[in-house]
Amino acid sequence: MTDSKRPKKKKKSDKDKSSSRARVWLRYLDYNFIAVILFLICFGLVMLYSTSYYSAQIKFGDDLHYFIRQAFFSVLSFIIMLLVARIDYHHYAKHSFAFLIFSWMLMLMVRTPLGVEVYGARRWLRLPLGQQFQPSEVAKIAIILFIPYLICKIGDNIQTRKGVFHEHDYY
Repeated sequence: MTDSKRPKKKKKSDKDKSSSRARVWLRYLDYNFIAVILFLICFGLVMLYSTSYYSAQIKFGDDLHYFIRQAFFSVLSFIIMLLVARIDYHHYAKHSFAFLIFSWMLMLMVRTPLGVEVYGARRWLRLPLGQQFQPSEVAKIAIILFIPYLICKIGDNIQTRKGVFHEHDYY
């Protein structure tokens, strides 16, 4: 067969490439884990409503006030979780040390005037719109990302005392 008689292969368009990437990404999702997360979110929302409808009705005149607010943040958090899951985990390893330093700086900011004291403990940062943020939550994630990176960096030397206590380039 000559070149002119061969059927031409269709080139994949950008749209086809992105849809195939999406299918590959969806194939690797842990659907059991997502089902458990959705169950816990729904269970938490039901528990929140059952314990707070009376106080929300008295305070705000709407028994669904706390429920709607929590449902909004739950949906937003679930979407962010799906977006973060699409990022290659090697990217997190590259930036884990910087993320750890950032979390330490956030925790130090609690001692500044931005820190808020709640029930006698100064563990929160004041955010706009009356919101508060606890930097220790970021520190937990930073530690979870940094320790595996550190273990991989040390490698087989982790089995020796010298390997563990030896100075390493973490960044």
